[in-house]
Amino acid sequence: MQNKRREIDNKIQRDNLIFENLLKVKEFVNAKAVLCYASLEDEINTDSIINFALSYGKITALPKCLNNKGIMSFHSITSLNELKIGSFGIREPVNSKTDFTDFGNSVVIVPALCCSPDGYRLGYGGGYYDRFLADYTGTSICLCYDSLITDEVIRGKFDIAVDIIVTDSRVIHIQNGGKNG
Repeated sequence: MQNKRREIDNKIQRDNLIFENLLKVKEFVNAKAVLCYASLEDEINTDSIINFALSYGKITALPKCLNNKGIMSFHSITSLNELKIGSFGIREPVNSKTDFTDFGNSVVIVPALCCSPDGYRLGYGGGYYDRFLADYTGTSICLCYDSLITDEVIRGKFDIAVDIIVTDSRVIHIQNGGKNG
């Protein structure tokens, strides 16, 4: 799946379509806080999402990996300039001394290599987001190229489905998504 994602054609155009489709998701538009990841080069670009959230005055928080046991915390930022390469080569907030923990009226943007139409996703195997989602009460949104939606994703007993999938061609609202999936 990583190779298939690396070979996505018209990546910039597809990333822009995903961003445009995300703007159609009322949970995202109405959220007071946006929890997002800083994308790697071959992932769907999230910089436009982060900049949008910041420009509209939304609390914008990104994760820091705290250890190699799947634990992360979110830290609010005011600019992409506050990010530096951290764990696993991922841009993380720096100089943030406190965790962002007020998840009321928030959405979390979740990364994926691929996902299934029922909201399950294949990540990188560390379980960071599944551990976070286990206690998260807001709306979870996965970004995925439409060509990487697969009929089924092998999942473990701790995997949690997302509530919404946003692709370059559509928005999929998962019936009974999240912890009810």
